[in-house]
Amino acid sequence: MQLYNEWPHQIVLLRDALVPFTNWQDVPFLIIPSGLRYTEPARDAFLTELVVRQIRHSSIVDFARHVVTGTGGPRGHGFEAGGGAALPTVLDQPPLAATGHLLTWRPDPGR
Repeated sequence: MQLYNEWPHQIVLLRDALVPFTNWQDVPFLIIPSGLRYTEPARDAFLTELVVRQIRHSSIVDFARHVVTGTGGPRGHGFEAGGGAALPTVLDQPPLAATGHLLTWRPDPGR
């Protein structure tokens, strides 16, 4: 029964991990033997802020950084990780077409 419950839980973690990104199909994930369970503490903080009050951009960046790297880091509008950078969508789209606080993954041009 535990194995049956683990699959749906991993799918929910994956769904939530994709929320901060507009181009979710391009985002590289850190995958460890326990799957995406390493994202749970950051996910809980992210979802709590999302439900309880207006979400801050710094919270979206922090959660996205945990998903991609598995660790936190300095506050900012985006972050750089091996293979690319996650930056606000407004940097490459017209301001009226950009999606609020979400991030876009931009792979390194040399890769």
